[in-house]
Amino acid sequence: MLDAALVATSGGLWCIVWLANKYLMAATNVAPGIDLVFLPAGFRLLIVIVFGVWGALGIFLTDPLLFLVEFKQGSFGELFVNALISGFAPFFTVLGFFRLFGIRRSLMELRPVHLPLLALAVSVVTPLLFNLVFLASGREPPSAFLHNFTAMMTGDFLGCLLVAALARLGLAAARAAFPRRP
Repeated sequence: MLDAALVATSGGLWCIVWLANKYLMAATNVAPGIDLVFLPAGFRLLIVIVFGVWGALGIFLTDPLLFLVEFKQGSFGELFVNALISGFAPFFTVLGFFRLFGIRRSLMELRPVHLPLLALAVSVVTPLLFNLVFLASGREPPSAFLHNFTAMMTGDFLGCLLVAALARLGLAAARAAFPRRP
């Protein structure tokens, strides 16, 4: 039951933040699906760190709706592949990053030096996979690949870094406000 609640919460958060970003950050839109500041990338990162595989599954299950909002159409294959990338590329990147650096999967385990590195890792892997799929499916011409990839990577990086830093500060403030009792 708890797992289903984590999946539903993750999917709901992903949709709310994604839709809010679409309308609040419309001025940073470069191309369909590409924003120069993409705050949902940061929330997606938090979701997969905090909720793990259940968070990735929640994103995977709700992402097809967001793809249809953005592109107005899509085959089952496109929806499935893009949902896989959206939910599981960040999840597996986070798992690999934490294993590489020997840290437990927790926001509190991340040191300030880890945040930009993790944000960069997720912000390279996920946009690269998306843009390869967009290229293969004909959604973007080969001449736009580098431009769209770098724009998406920049937007994801800024969104990840901003949200992760704010979450880390929020956790530190909460710890200071409510210290553990011996």
